[in-house]
Amino acid sequence: FDLTTQIDDILGTQDPTDFTISFHANTADADANANPLATMYSNVNATDLIVVRVENNATNCVSTTQFNVVVDPLPIANPVADITVCDDDSNDGTESFDLDALDVQVLGTQNAAIFSVTYHPTQNDADLGTNELASPYDSDPTVDCEEIFVRIVNINNVNCVDTTSFEICVDYQPTAIQPGNLVVCDDASNDGVETFDLTTQIPIIRGTQDPADVTINFHASQADADANANPLPTTYTNTGATPTDIIYVSVTSTEPGNICNATTSFEVTVNPLPVIKNNPSEINQCIDASDTNPTVNLTTAEDNISETAGISFEYFTDINGTNQITDPTSYPVTVNKIEVVYVS
Repeated sequence: FDLTTQIDDILGTQDPTDFTISFHANTADADANANPLATMYSNVNATDLIVVRVENNATNCVSTTQFNVVVDPLPIANPVADITVCDDDSNDGTESFDLDALDVQVLGTQNAAIFSVTYHPTQNDADLGTNELASPYDSDPTVDCEEIFVRIVNINNVNCVDTTSFEICVDYQPTAIQPGNLVVCDDASNDGVETFDLTTQIPIIRGTQDPADVTINFHASQADADANANPLPTTYTNTGATPTDIIYVSVTSTEPGNICNATTSFEVTVNPLPVIKNNPSEINQCIDASDTNPTVNLTTAEDNISETAGISFEYFTDINGTNQITDPTSYPVTVNKIEVVYVS
C-alpha cells in the first residue's frame, strides 16, 4: 500500500509544508514518534491498523488519527461445464436453464456469504456487472448454442472480480409416432414363425420429420432402444416362442454430437392358421310339419369344421364369399332340400 495517498485526506485544506506526517503500527509508537512505517507498506494481516502522527513544524504540536488497510479475498471464477439439453417435442429451439443452480460450480469451496455470482450475455457485461440475466433463463431460439458469461465479485469490495464463461446448447429432439401392430396369418406349416418387413412402419414412425434428419432402428428391448444398441434386421423373423413379439423403436438425430432420441414400440403377431377338418358332417334336422318358416343353426357345425382356438366363422351361400349369411344361428331352409353352405 502507498500510505502517502492518504495524506491529502488527513490534512484537508492545511498546507503540507507546515506539517511532518509519519505512519505507525500503534498509538504508542505514534505518540512517541517511534518506529515509523515505510510509506510503501506491506500488510501483515488481512486488516491492519495504521496510526498517523501529524506534527506542526512550527509549534511541535501533535495530533493522531488512524485508518485501516484491508486486503479483501479475490474471488476465483471456477470453470462451469457446458450444458446441452434436448428440446421438447415443439422443437422451437429454446429451453429454460436454471442459472442459479450453477453457483455451486462457480464458487467451488468459496464462501457464498462473501461472494456474489451473476450471469451476463457478454464479456463486457460480466466485467462491468451490467445486464444480469434472470434465472431461469430462456435460451435464444435463433442459435443452437450461446455463450454465457459469469461474474463473481466480493460483496465487500466490488473491485475484487473474476469472470469465466460456458456454453448452453439446445439440440433437436426427434419424435416417434407409435405405429399400428403388424399381424399376419401363419403359413401351412403352422410353426408360428413368419418374416416381417419392419421398414413398412418407418413412414408412420417418422411422421413429418425430414428423413435426412433422423435415423430409425428396431430393437428387441426397451433398454436397447434407449441406448440405440443392438439393432434388429429390418427383415425380421419372429422367435415363435410366443404368438406376439414386441418391437422397440429408437429415433435418433443424424446431427453430429446430438444425443437426443425418442422411442416407441409395436407388436408383431403370427396368428395360427385354422386347421380345417376333412369332410365335416352334414346338418340333419327334423322340421315340425306345422313350421312354415323352418330354420337351422349353422353354428352347431363349427366343432366339426375346426377345433382351432380363438377363431371365428363366417358363412356364405356362394363359394366366392360374396353373399354372406348375416344370421347363421337362424338360416332359412327348405324341407327335403339339400343346401350347400360355404364357411370361412
